[in-house]
Amino acid sequence: MDEKKIQDQINHVEKTVDIIARAVAEGFEEMRDEFKKVRGEVGAGFEAANGKIDGLHRRIDSELERTMQIETRVTKLEVEVFPELAK
Repeated sequence: MDEKKIQDQINHVEKTVDIIARAVAEGFEEMRDEFKKVRGEVGAGFEAANGKIDGLHRRIDSELERTMQIETRVTKLEVEVFPELAK
């Protein structure tokens, strides 16, 4: 083979490697951007779920507090009505 043909093949291989390297780099950039987008969506989803869980906890706490108040009132009434329970 003559030297020109070998040099042309080397140049062609170098160009092909450069094209592939650019394509891979662009692919990684797209993956990074997509990952950031998905991570943001997942974070927003967790925030929404945490907000609902916090609301449920507040509701449970208020129901418990209300139940405890009713229990205290009933206990006081029982002692008034049935004094033997106070012992």
